[in-house]
Amino acid sequence: MGVILVETPAYYSRGLKFTLATPFLVLLLGLALMIYPQREYTPIYIFSGVLLLLALLYFAILPRKFQVRTDGITLHLGRQVFLPADSIAAVTRAPSDFHYGSIYLATSVSHCVLIQRHAGRGLLISPQDVSGFLNATEDILLGPRMHRSSSSEVNEESFLLV
Repeated sequence: MGVILVETPAYYSRGLKFTLATPFLVLLLGLALMIYPQREYTPIYIFSGVLLLLALLYFAILPRKFQVRTDGITLHLGRQVFLPADSIAAVTRAPSDFHYGSIYLATSVSHCVLIQRHAGRGLLISPQDVSGFLNATEDILLGPRMHRSSSSEVNEESFLLV
């Protein structure tokens, strides 16, 4: 594996955080209701158990962090998924109209990045530092020598790459 250029955690929107926290809140409510034994609370326990199982399933597949390395991108899901730089066609900020043929691993609409691959489906992810992630992937795809210049001066290489 290559040297890590950028490591950024996944960005979770407030709605997703609330959705993932709901099973734990329902479970806490069920535990609090155990104080009153004269009532039957079995439906609450069944419901909270199902919600807890779904939350654990979400935690197993949702991305935790992303690493841009000199030789590719590593996605940390339930396990590590490595995308070699040779297999990546482009990495761009995803537009608001999502690409329906892509694998959706994004956890926020506002921080969405599209990784287009040469073969296979694209990936939609949500890194917390979108600009740092995009700059680092541009470095590994184009090479640091051919990085687009941010100054007003336009050189021949950056003009041809745009």
